[in-house]
Amino acid sequence: MALSFYRNGQESKVYCISDLIRDESTLQHTMSHFLWRSGLQFYDEKGLLFLKTKDDQGYWFSVETGQIRSDLPAQCL
Repeated sequence: MALSFYRNGQESKVYCISDLIRDESTLQHTMSHFLWRSGLQFYDEKGLLFLKTKDDQGYWFSVETGQIRSDLPAQCL
């Protein structure tokens, strides 16, 4: 599990790393794990979360639903 959203104490949406990474061969590996996320920014006033991955994917999430907001442009942090 990479990212989980909760509503009223109940898990509402879950993303695995494989849901968010398109090219796993680009990830940096260590002896015990790998790095997959390069940025995370929470925009409280808009109810949005922006996540950037190490393979240069950008995702906007609705904090309320956990759904990916594909209608918003990806941007670098």
